[in-house]
Amino acid sequence: MEPSSRDSWEGLAEDLAHLLRAHVELARLEGREALQDVVRGGAGLLAGAAAVAGALLFLPVLAALVLSQWLPAWAAGLVSWCAVVAGGAGVGVWGWRRLRRPKLARVREALQEDARWIRELTASVRSSGRPGSGSP
Repeated sequence: MEPSSRDSWEGLAEDLAHLLRAHVELARLEGREALQDVVRGGAGLLAGAAAVAGALLFLPVLAALVLSQWLPAWAAGLVSWCAVVAGGAGVGVWGWRRLRRPKLARVREALQEDARWIRELTASVRSSGRPGSGSP
């Protein structure tokens, strides 16, 4: 193998190793973000569950007592209960969406782009015998 050809292959190997290290770092960063989303989403679900539990136990009674000054007692109880349940359900939905958000999207896009680049590079090498040159 000629020295310049060997240098080209060594350069290519170094570039591929650098690319691999960059992908590992990107996956590590996105993994950390995904873990934070899981923790925050779980906290949102927990807060939503606590709000719904409070709605079922105490908050509608308090609101109904206040509203019963202007509405019949049964209507005041129904209005207050529905409002608290809707708020708790909203917080729970927010937490659920946080947990279901797609993870590692940038890593997936970068890997697809690199796969295309490697396919083009290998096609170039096959046609010329040297990395990086597109013509024979």
